[in-house]
Amino acid sequence: MGRFYSGDINGKFWFGIQGSGDIGELLNVEATHEYAWHGCNCYVDTDDEYCKSCYENKEDFMEDVKDEIGEDGLLYYEDGNINYSLSCIEGHLEELERALYKLENEINKEVVEEYKKVENNESICDAFTGVFNDAEKKMNEIYSDEKDNEKLALIARYGLGLQIKYSLKNTGTCNVSCEL
Repeated sequence: MGRFYSGDINGKFWFGIQGSGDIGELLNVEATHEYAWHGCNCYVDTDDEYCKSCYENKEDFMEDVKDEIGEDGLLYYEDGNINYSLSCIEGHLEELERALYKLENEINKEVVEEYKKVENNESICDAFTGVFNDAEKKMNEIYSDEKDNEKLALIARYGLGLQIKYSLKNTGTCNVSCEL
């Protein structure tokens, strides 16, 4: 159970603590929704009337998807993800660094120090590598009460922010798709 994020960084949102739109809590950026064609599930290019990758003409496409089209008549559906495209050119790195600094002042210093140990490690891009295990162990020692959910949300956001920061600093961009 849980919602994942993937792309330039990978991980899982903290169940009951962190929402899929948490990147929007770090940066003043709007998420975009992806749409997929009925029938083949390919991503929609908004300039097309049907999936030209899978169908030779609109008539073949319409024949294939006629049972999937709802009352709204749309030939595509929202795919259940929100996407963020972040860029140094857009000023996202500077804004993110300010947000991370603010979070560092709201989170226990020992937890922050554990996170900082992995801040410049390439494995930070994939939370499934266990790169955050020591930080989470320290966090669990300090925060064990359900009343700490607000602090845990800040810690989850901080770890996500460090992943984004690494990507922005090393490639200039960070593209993330988040399950809803």
